[in-house]
Amino acid sequence: MNQKDEVHALSERLLVASHKGQLQNVVQLINKGAEVAVTKFGRSPLHLAAHKGHIEVVQVLLRAGCDLDIQDDGGQTALHRAAVQGNTQVISALLQESCALDRQDKDGNTALHEVSWHGFSQSVKLLVKAGANVHAKNKAGNTALHLACQNGHTQSTKVLLLGGSQPDTPNQAGDTCLHVAARYNHLSIIRILLGAFCSVSHKNLAGDTPLHVAAALNHKKTVSLLLEAGADSRICNNAGHTALDLAREHNSPQVALLLTKAPQSFVRGRSARKRREKLKAEGRAQSVPRDEMLPSKECGSAADDTPSSERASKKIYLSQPSLSDPLRRREARHSSALHRRKGKLRGVSPHTSFLPHNYKAYQLYTLYRGKDGRIMQAPLNGCRCEPLISKLENQLEATKEEMKTEIHAVQDLMNSKMGQLDHSNKHQMRTLEKLTLERARAERSQCQQRIEQKAVQERQECQKRQVGLYLCLYTRANYFSMLIVLHLSCCCRSRSSALSGDRRHRASSLDRSKSQGRTKGRGAVEVCAEQPVPSCAQERDNMQTVKVTQYFFEAVSTQMERWYERKLREARRQAEQKAQVDRAALLDRIAHLEDELSVLRQN
Repeated sequence: MNQKDEVHALSERLLVASHKGQLQNVVQLINKGAEVAVTKFGRSPLHLAAHKGHIEVVQVLLRAGCDLDIQDDGGQTALHRAAVQGNTQVISALLQESCALDRQDKDGNTALHEVSWHGFSQSVKLLVKAGANVHAKNKAGNTALHLACQNGHTQSTKVLLLGGSQPDTPNQAGDTCLHVAARYNHLSIIRILLGAFCSVSHKNLAGDTPLHVAAALNHKKTVSLLLEAGADSRICNNAGHTALDLAREHNSPQVALLLTKAPQSFVRGRSARKRREKLKAEGRAQSVPRDEMLPSKECGSAADDTPSSERASKKIYLSQPSLSDPLRRREARHSSALHRRKGKLRGVSPHTSFLPHNYKAYQLYTLYRGKDGRIMQAPLNGCRCEPLISKLENQLEATKEEMKTEIHAVQDLMNSKMGQLDHSNKHQMRTLEKLTLERARAERSQCQQRIEQKAVQERQECQKRQVGLYLCLYTRANYFSMLIVLHLSCCCRSRSSALSGDRRHRASSLDRSKSQGRTKGRGAVEVCAEQPVPSCAQERDNMQTVKVTQYFFEAVSTQMERWYERKLREARRQAEQKAQVDRAALLDRIAHLEDELSVLRQN
């Protein structure tokens, strides 16, 4: 095993030890030179230790220089993995090492989104204090406040509102946090949002207000709260339906009755809406003017968002009215008088018991944290434009972050598109080269096959012609020789038959004319004796004629053979010339295809 394999084995063991929280093994493996490896899902040892909550292992890995912001296949960092489990110690350790707070995963969620979704209010507080962007949106357009309102986490919602989150920020569907809370019927969240002066008449993309949503889902208490807050029941959505129409359409008689009696029953709600609009116009809705939005005891776990804690916060909310509420002026004066009496009884001067948040409730104010950790308010001595300026600055920062996010997203998209185009172009070029080469090879093989087939065919035709000519000459020679032989045999037979006939005739004439003289008999004998001499001469002439004829046919056959050989040479020469022409055409075609291929490669 070489050194590279040893380091790889140590890295694999480091992953296992980090996952199981084996501190001693982690320290030993790091000292042995183990490098940071990743699993098949792209998770480093820091991801595994942060997810399991092994704070000591996390601290050792951080001291060893492990990358804080490495992302797995889902785009999550170690901070995301710790936020999913709500490990405040791990989150604090990562924040102390200055990890990236607003890194988004593949769904666009930051660590603040994760802790807000699960309701870990202490983790939310840590991230907000560290400077996490409360205006960051995921791919659905939801902020961390949307997710906290959706799951009904009251403490997380309060912390996010105090951290500067805007409750009227819409998501991609146009829903604000009040829409979400009304849809899931979270009454405590609705009260908190209404206390933060959120808009009750904001419309989503479908034109529905929170009152439309609550009426369609038969949420009677939510409808009652919204009407008390000044929601207008006469607003129509994009389909031209009011909240009363939706309640009737979804068979909600109680909600319909409540909406029907709304103009008579909730006159106070309309005055509250006017008061809220007036406060917004004065710039007083920049922060929450309620002293009980963040309790004095800091509780940072998901248990704070249980129904019992919601009921407790509800009691506190109902029992402690806002000092900045104009309708509670008399109660505020009464409470201040009680404070004076208690101070006198305890021997404390009334001026020392008066804190800045106990008077001048109608002036502009600023928030500060007291010695006991509670959020206080004090009169704002300065320009009235400062809240608006701070609001504009926050909006500008949020817009900058959104623009940066959009630019990065567009850049990533363009890079991915360009990479895909480059990959597809290279693949097409390789495919085109292969096709061109295959086509050239196929055409070359086809041309060679055609040339070979043509040569074979011409050779066979020449052989057939040669065989046919040879057979023709041979049959002609045999035919002529047979004719001569037959002619000679016929001549010999005719002559022999003529001679025999003459002999018989002469013998019969001798027998008949015995009475005639010897002179006649001698003349006949002399004639018979003289006849064979011309027959031998004729046979000699015939033999000479046959020899001459044979010599003639031999000369003719030799001349025909020479003519055939000459024709065969001419045919071969023509075939070779044609093959050379075809070969030259094939070479030209191959050169043309190679030129086209080189041009394609250059392009």
